[in-house]
Amino acid sequence: MKRRAVCLKLSLILAVSSVVLMSCATAGTGDDNDATSPEVGIEWVTDYSWPHSDLPNSDDSAKAFYNGLGSAGWTRKFDKGNTNTKEEHFQHDGQDSTYIDGVDIAWYQGHAQNNRLELSTYTKWVSFFNEIEWGDHDLEWIALHGCHSTEKPDRFKGSHYGLNGVHLICGFTTSSLNCVDGGNFADNLLDGETVKDAWYHAIDETHGSDYTVRIIGENSACGNDHIWGEGSVIADPTVNSGYTTWTYSCS
Repeated sequence: MKRRAVCLKLSLILAVSSVVLMSCATAGTGDDNDATSPEVGIEWVTDYSWPHSDLPNSDDSAKAFYNGLGSAGWTRKFDKGNTNTKEEHFQHDGQDSTYIDGVDIAWYQGHAQNNRLELSTYTKWVSFFNEIEWGDHDLEWIALHGCHSTEKPDRFKGSHYGLNGVHLICGFTTSSLNCVDGGNFADNLLDGETVKDAWYHAIDETHGSDYTVRIIGENSACGNDHIWGEGSVIADPTVNSGYTTWTYSCS
């Protein structure tokens, strides 16, 4: 039986940035069948070269998430790992509308920093500040299972808005452990937990008090989202320079 973590040390920080009066737009979507035919995709990296360490559990974790939702009726759209994990799958001027922004929920597990995903040791990086525009096609939610991936929320409101219609980005403010967390995250989502709570509870099962997760949303209402078929989902939010964060310390 999967343990339901009870948080002994829980800190909730709700930070809403000032909304700069720049151009605002309602997030568009390239998929009108979200609720009836939801799609999931995963990208993962296990093999790195020095000085990065290998991450041997990234594939098992990502696939557990993928197959957990797939077994519940979600369409498995793509599973890309190691050399098949490409920068252009994430980038606004690449193929994101086919990959990361072409599904309702996505999972990445590999190395990261507070400003980028590191798909390989030297040559394949995805910058949060100017290379991504997630949510203007389809994506509602994404988990970035990598160190410090959501430590700096403003990086997702840079010269290009990474938070561009996607409702929630789940990640870490601290380093992370390369655990097999994907199955627990999928189970929590399918049990009807909100996306942000499902992420926190999944990570809390495998990470101790030295680790902190952060979820970034376009606005505070995004925090009430469940995945399709398991509860309410807000309408695609209006995109502007503001954001909301929820930060939880693991126990």
